[in-house]
Amino acid sequence: SDVCSSDLETISFVTCVAKKAYKEKNEKVQSLFEELFGRRMKLTKFGYYRIEVARIGRWFLEHGLTGKAKTKRIPCWVFSQKNSIRESFLEGFVDADGCIRKNRVSINLCNRELVNDIRKLARGLGFCVTNIHHQSGIYQPPNSPKPIFAHSYNVQWSLNREKDEFYVRHIRSIKKMDKEIV
Repeated sequence: SDVCSSDLETISFVTCVAKKAYKEKNEKVQSLFEELFGRRMKLTKFGYYRIEVARIGRWFLEHGLTGKAKTKRIPCWVFSQKNSIRESFLEGFVDADGCIRKNRVSINLCNRELVNDIRKLARGLGFCVTNIHHQSGIYQPPNSPKPIFAHSYNVQWSLNREKDEFYVRHIRSIKKMDKEIV
């Protein structure tokens, strides 16, 4: 959601979602918007869905879900949620900006910090995630009239979780113990 003013009461909000290649994914987004906000987004001639409703923009702002391709991040609150919520968030992100081929997820974005956030989230859920790979060159961005020079950052993981990989667990208690190798 893009914020267009500095006073929260008079802010104009524009919420945009890129159109996907798969009709069912576009319909899923439209249905969720309708379910959550009672409104459907309008498809623009530029290939994205757009809505200008202040309460929708405020909702995204209040939940830390703002920014543009090179500036957005995963809000800190996502990392503190239980596994099922973090998994749902990651699944939704992959649906929106990822690719799955042969049981392997690939995220390829122009925002290194966001790719690093995704990497941390996937590792915390027990996936064996690659390092971030960087590439630069001439790319044709979706919904852009001409190719541009850009940086691209990629991370991948298998949908099959590996045993004994890094994962996050909630601390139940802390007690003094003898030294142990961990």
